[in-house]
Amino acid sequence: MKTSLLLSQRILIKKDKMLCVKADMTKQEDVDALAECTKTAFGSVDIYVNNAGQMGMS
Repeated sequence: MKTSLLLSQRILIKKDKMLCVKADMTKQEDVDALAECTKTAFGSVDIYVNNAGQMGMS
């Protein structure tokens, strides 16, 4: 969380736009909520990139 806060500060200093949303990409309701938050914040979505990682024992 500390890293995302530092990153958000750097982005805001440059007056760029960003959105942080906690979501579990294995849960459809979280994916839907993420899409809705994004559309609300930015008006539209041109492209989604799934860059979610999963940690576990191999």
